[in-house]
Amino acid sequence: MSATYTRDGTPGSVTVNFEWRQTANRTDIELSTPLGSTVAKITVTPDEAVLSEGDNKPPRRAASIDALSAQALGWPLPVSGLREWLQGHAIDSKGQRFTASAANSTVTTQDGWQLSFVSWQPDSDPPRPRRIDAERAASGPVSDITIRVVIDAVK
Repeated sequence: MSATYTRDGTPGSVTVNFEWRQTANRTDIELSTPLGSTVAKITVTPDEAVLSEGDNKPPRRAASIDALSAQALGWPLPVSGLREWLQGHAIDSKGQRFTASAANSTVTTQDGWQLSFVSWQPDSDPPRPRRIDAERAASGPVSDITIRVVIDAVK
């Protein structure tokens, strides 16, 4: 996953690898550098989201993953949306469930993200995204956020 953004007028970017595991009631995300060093672990349950960064820092906690990511990054990373996006779904600007396909691959979400499902996993049934681009013109100190997610493997 890579993200570009503007913070207080200065362009910035970040690139991380992630491993995403989910069940109906829990999501575990491990973030690592492009060279493979673990940077952080995130656990999301219906009750809370917890971010653990290294051995010397106490875990950060918040009521939701979106609140936690905004607290940790200073800008809204749409982690709760990613759960659906990785499977080719989103909630559109009218509150309706959107299912992406090669013929219908763009949508604006209820929270203002413009999604483009750019490519698809080969031989997946049902079709699963391989690359997702997301953009949001946020206001405040952080703006012009662009995220690219490339899914290397689906287990």
